[in-house]
Amino acid sequence: MALVAKGGFRSSATVWSAAPGAGAAAACRDGVQGCSCEHADALVRWLVETELYRLADVGTLRGVDVAAPEALRGAPASAPVFALRGAALGTEGQAQIAALCTASQGAPLALVVFMPPGSGDAPLRLARRMLAAVREAEGPAAPEREGTARAQ
Repeated sequence: MALVAKGGFRSSATVWSAAPGAGAAAACRDGVQGCSCEHADALVRWLVETELYRLADVGTLRGVDVAAPEALRGAPASAPVFALRGAALGTEGQAQIAALCTASQGAPLALVVFMPPGSGDAPLRLARRMLAAVREAEGPAAPEREGTARAQ
C-alpha cells in the first residue's frame, strides 16, 4: 500500500546550521553519534525526527527513510558536499526528502527539502540553489576561511 500526501501538500525547505565555532559535538545532541556531514544520513534523520517532520505535513511521523550520503562532484576538497534522498513517512502520507550537508565556519550546515512524492529531482535542485545562495551570502571571504581561494 502506497501512502500519498493528502490535499494541498506544500513543499518546504530548511537551512540548519550549528552555531559558528560550536563544532559538531555541541550541534548534535540527543545521542546522535558521529554527527557530521560524513554521517549526513544520521544528521538528517535526527533533524526530521526531532523537529522538521512538522513541515512535511504527513501527520504523525511513523518513520524516516534516508539513503546513505553521496559526495557531490565538483565541491571543494575543503568543504565537501554530501547529498542524500529519502522519505518522511506518516499516518497521513509521505513526503520526499532531499538534503545537502556541508561545513560552514567549522560546523555542519544542512539543507533539507520536503516535496510531494513523485517530484523527481526537484527537491535536490532546490537544495542546490539554496546552498548556492548560502555560499553567496557568506561572501567572498568564506571560501578563503575554509581553505580555498576564489578567482578574482
